[in-house]
Amino acid sequence: MLARLAGAADDAARREQARELVARWNAELAAGAMPLWSPSIRGALVAGTPWLEVLCPACSTIGAVDLRRLDRHPEGAVAALVLGLHCSRCGPHAPMPRLLGLHALPQTGRPGAALPEPPPGP
Repeated sequence: MLARLAGAADDAARREQARELVARWNAELAAGAMPLWSPSIRGALVAGTPWLEVLCPACSTIGAVDLRRLDRHPEGAVAALVLGLHCSRCGPHAPMPRLLGLHALPQTGRPGAALPEPPPGP
């Protein structure tokens, strides 16, 4: 019983640590900075923020990618996903999308509407 309680406390501490990291990353993105680091996919999921919001700089369309549906290593950086994203309106030769942040729910109300998920990984 005590071991289970200790495990729950550890889980809560890890969730809080992940939330703080995601909040810091989101704040840097919102300030227009290009952070020198990125949360891992696992970190985003542990924090309860599985939706990556992205902006197409060409047409200003905002889309959301559900990290839970990706076939990527959980220790991979969230920022590295940008290499596989493209705007469905602008086509495969669109400029690289800009990351806007991680969220608990899609902020656009249009999950994956404009910027589809990257193709399944290797």
